[in-house]
Amino acid sequence: MHFRIFAIIILPFVFTLPTFAQTSNIKGKVTDLNTNAAIPFAQVYINNTTYNAVTDTNGNYTISGVVPGIYNITCSYIGYKPLTNYELQVTTVKSLVVNFSLEENALILSEV
Repeated sequence: MHFRIFAIIILPFVFTLPTFAQTSNIKGKVTDLNTNAAIPFAQVYINNTTYNAVTDTNGNYTISGVVPGIYNITCSYIGYKPLTNYELQVTTVKSLVVNFSLEENALILSEV
């Protein structure tokens, strides 16, 4: 009788626990290509999803709770050319590290 109550109450929780741990993180740093200086407040996002992050004052970012899969990850910041890394595989084994070195977007403005 006690085993039956245990099985009804506890076992559903045991089988659902692994589903909570089936996500991973993507982290990295965003820097200037020429000076290697950190770029704060840059946008980093996984294309066609709602996963995104903003770099801190040291250029570091973390995107948490990412479901395993293959993604294209883009980084953008005003005054720099956007950069996309293609077909990056996210697994639950360890966090994926993706660093970005952005190139300045040198626009030449003409006189009005």
